[in-house]
Amino acid sequence: MKRIIALILALAAICVLLCSCGNMNVWGIGNYSFTHIHFTDMNEGHCAEVIQWYDNDNGIEVQTTEYGSLFLSEGSYIMFETGSRCPYCE
Repeated sequence: MKRIIALILALAAICVLLCSCGNMNVWGIGNYSFTHIHFTDMNEGHCAEVIQWYDNDNGIEVQTTEYGSLFLSEGSYIMFETGSRCPYCE
């Protein structure tokens, strides 16, 4: 019985460790290798090249080459890959 409990705890710990990986990993469902972002300041839109980004419950923190570090709330940005055209600027 102790071995079963230890096995369940070990599996739970592994799941927690794998879930805490960054957004730019290649594991899991979906593609997290976005390299460009279009965001708005409610007046006009801007496009930027993404160096790295991190997601949380309220939005994302993005480091860009053009604007430095930004915190963008949900609904004020769209991310896309290299080679894709910005759906708002193009």
